[in-house]
Amino acid sequence: MRALVPNTWKRVIVGLLLVPLAGGCSGDEGQPVAEEPVTPDRVIVLGIHSGESAMGLEHSIDWAIETVNEANPGGRPLEAEYVDYIQLVEDGIIAGAQDFEPWAESVIDEPGVVAVTGVFSQYAAPVLIDARVPFITSVSTSADIFRSFAAEGHVWRTLESDAGQALLLLDEAKRRVPDGPRVALLTADSLYGQTFFDWTGFFAAEVGIELTRVVRYPEQQVDDEGNPPDIDPFVDDTLASSSGEPPDVVIIVTSFLQPTVDAVRRVRQEAPNATILLADSMYGPGLVAELGDDAEGIAGFVPVADPERGFDTAFSERTEATIPAYSANSYDAILLLAYGLAYRQAHPELSLNEGIQAAVDGRGEGVDWRPEGVRRGLELVAAGETPDIDGASGPLVYDSTLYTDPVGTYYGRWEIADGALKITETISSAEALETSTEQALLATRATDENQQELTGSTNEDAKPEMDERWALIVTTSFGWDNYRHEADALAQYQLLKSAGYDDDHIVLAIPDGLADNDSNQLPGTVVNVADGPNVRADVDIDYAGDNLTPDQILAVLSGQRSDTLPEVIASDGDDNVYVFIVGHGGHQGVHVGVAEAVYEVEEDQVLSPTMLAETLASMDSEGKYRRMFIAVEACHSGVLGTELDGHEIDDVILMTAASQFENSLGANYFSELPAWVADQFAYELSQRVASHPDEDFAALYRHLYGRVSGSHVSVFNTDRFDVKQATLGEFFAAQ
Repeated sequence: MRALVPNTWKRVIVGLLLVPLAGGCSGDEGQPVAEEPVTPDRVIVLGIHSGESAMGLEHSIDWAIETVNEANPGGRPLEAEYVDYIQLVEDGIIAGAQDFEPWAESVIDEPGVVAVTGVFSQYAAPVLIDARVPFITSVSTSADIFRSFAAEGHVWRTLESDAGQALLLLDEAKRRVPDGPRVALLTADSLYGQTFFDWTGFFAAEVGIELTRVVRYPEQQVDDEGNPPDIDPFVDDTLASSSGEPPDVVIIVTSFLQPTVDAVRRVRQEAPNATILLADSMYGPGLVAELGDDAEGIAGFVPVADPERGFDTAFSERTEATIPAYSANSYDAILLLAYGLAYRQAHPELSLNEGIQAAVDGRGEGVDWRPEGVRRGLELVAAGETPDIDGASGPLVYDSTLYTDPVGTYYGRWEIADGALKITETISSAEALETSTEQALLATRATDENQQELTGSTNEDAKPEMDERWALIVTTSFGWDNYRHEADALAQYQLLKSAGYDDDHIVLAIPDGLADNDSNQLPGTVVNVADGPNVRADVDIDYAGDNLTPDQILAVLSGQRSDTLPEVIASDGDDNVYVFIVGHGGHQGVHVGVAEAVYEVEEDQVLSPTMLAETLASMDSEGKYRRMFIAVEACHSGVLGTELDGHEIDDVILMTAASQFENSLGANYFSELPAWVADQFAYELSQRVASHPDEDFAALYRHLYGRVSGSHVSVFNTDRFDVKQATLGEFFAAQ
């Protein structure tokens, strides 16, 4: 690979075979005919292969390649080439984790490269996907990998997302406190911590656990000496609760040892009876060495091989080295590739990605990961059969629709007892959590039994005929990374225009920072779905640039016109009002004027539950609306509904993307930008109201609840709103 410095590569060529020419071993004159080498299929192994952070996966990958090549003597051999991430940075080939696109382009230009494995980089994925080069990762477990790239194909993992580990940690909390644990989560504000941040709240609601606090620790905001912030204040916030009682269980997810050590000591000091659970990043001897007695009782999970498949024993027989984490998963990455290549050889009409799909779909004769099993499996594929392949790490069974993720992973439950770190049990996440055998965990949606009961309005006063319709659409974030928020707002605007709203009755407040953004690969265009229409076209924006403040948003809603706010909702008691708010949120409320998701902001940047409830109560008493529908797309958006009940506000319904302890997730990843161009709740809402204007609000809630994954769509004030009589058409039908 000419784009790479030679010493970044370690070449392993196993079983390179020489194939004779068709005429035999000698020419017409009896002279030997030179044999031509078979060009190998090359797999690039991206990872950290040197220094103290070396992953140590070379042995298992070399072993798998040796197994495949010996099992397939008549086929094209595999060759692994090791690319060291650290060396790439030191040599100036890449600047860091976000600079993989040029490297990926150099990879696909090289002859013979069929796949990339090792550490996953989402910044390399679009290039490899476009080139139809599979990326098979055995290490990376961010949930965003599945959500971003599953629909694109060509991205594979040999272990499930960390969403599975998040669910196992909650299951462990229930095991430790059977009567119902109160759980708090402290998680790193990083790609690693993001999965736990996104999914712990959702799973807690699903399994009936009270989540008292979710706090993010900015471990990547280091000072000039490379030190992260003091973690103690974040621990104190994690231990806080409205009842004043500390949580029963504290889950800590950080990437580095020292902050974890400091966090554990703080928990031991402030909540000595709390159980501490850690994620897999902290599995290792360093924890015991640093914490001493404070380490006692700490537990967690780490991905391991299924012990019944014998991989660890066989590994130990080959080498005296300690088995590195993810070794069996790395072995299986090579198996997936080998079977995909074999299917493509037997069925030339298939792409390599389709060959891998055929391999994991096979349910014929069972074959395992050992040399005899691989040899038999490849023979069956060559004969047109579809063997059921079993990996070293466990069954290679994948999501039946989107593939990418296996439906389960084997984990070791570890615990520190008597000063020793031990794996006490090996469990299959699919079996322990009773997840579907055909669906990846990240495709999980909220279950029906957790739906809210909608009682309907107790206000029996007849509603007057509707006169006019008003709408307020507000984006509370800014910046390219929040593309989906502004796109959601613009899609809502287009929805209302198609329903007959005129611009005098729509107040639109957005930063308007996407269409002409330097990062926009489609200048002048903003989309809400990949390759969709330009939702920025023909838009009349009332407030552009800087975000409105929380007070200004509520002033516009309640009709308080001023020199600063000339455009407001001028509704009266005969008018319906629709409000759509989109941005970031947290336990305080909706965050206003922010560029990124953070746990806590200054008070003047929060549209709080109290502010919203008091404004709506005032509008109710002043007769400023007939009916009002408020939709909020933000993380933790359910917190906005927590104070409505105490104000007896009639004829207002609030629907939120998530409960007060959950994140809402993006949708419609568009690799051409690349960006998430919508949020799930907002997108499903716009699709539903456009297609079902005769539906009532109870039906809308049920539909959205079942369509949104990763959060529980929530609805508030339903006992004072005619959820079964009022229809969406009152707000969205074309007029």
